[in-house]
Amino acid sequence: MKYYVVDAFADQAFGGNPAGVVVSDGPLEKEFMQKFAREMRFSETVFSYKDGKEVVARFFTPEEEVPLCGHATVALFSLLREENFLQVGNHKMKTINDVLEIALAEEKVFFQGESPVLKDDVFSVVELSEIFGIPVSGIWDDRYKLIPMASSTGLVDLMLPLKSKDLLHNLQPDFQELKFFSFDNDLCGVHAFTLDADGYIAETRNFAPLYGIDEEAATGTATGALTWYLYKNEVIKDFDTEFQFLQGVSMGRPSIIHSVLKNKENPKVYVGGSAKVLTAGEVRI
Repeated sequence: MKYYVVDAFADQAFGGNPAGVVVSDGPLEKEFMQKFAREMRFSETVFSYKDGKEVVARFFTPEEEVPLCGHATVALFSLLREENFLQVGNHKMKTINDVLEIALAEEKVFFQGESPVLKDDVFSVVELSEIFGIPVSGIWDDRYKLIPMASSTGLVDLMLPLKSKDLLHNLQPDFQELKFFSFDNDLCGVHAFTLDADGYIAETRNFAPLYGIDEEAATGTATGALTWYLYKNEVIKDFDTEFQFLQGVSMGRPSIIHSVLKNKENPKVYVGGSAKVLTAGEVRI
């Protein structure tokens, strides 16, 4: 059984967000997958095998299993293409929750998020300002009047709008308090962003300490959720158009994440990007 390290949402090695990828001949025990993910110590490790025409995938953080992971999906299908396990074209990925469409191209992978949802929960900007160490007045967007809202295309994250890049870059979260906040509000984490992003729709940072991930360099599911949030708030309006997001600058691993809205009558969000296989090895147990 082989395992790989793949840098996702990157066009060169040592950029983007690294993921562990394990390719097996069939299902693996959950206990083994959790222990292996903890040993790999990446934010997510994906375990996969072929079942007929579907690729079955399960995703684990060092702490627990999650239903979907965007950067690990991009890493997995980029690896399957590079190793000639799959050819360019359309494929299906079976997760613990759903069967999702994958568009595998020569350079990029796009995956279909789960049905998009924007929640109407009200969040305290005072509490958020204290958790992130920024003034209340910084949680806002002057042009679109954006407020914190929970959004999901597979995992629920709080979208946190900030006025400027400076505020985004200088965030200093209290991770223990953020962990409690995420648990109390049924959130995977917080996806902070600013529209003050030259050449991109938004620049972002993602924090998920509840799942053992203080910060990630690239978060595909949260980018899908942000795309839906921006669509519902009329920041973006076009379907079948690629939008680009920048993440990971604060971690020294800049990541470019693409998203596309499709099917206006029954909207779906697709997220994708490039990836680079860094190394491969063999599991000997």
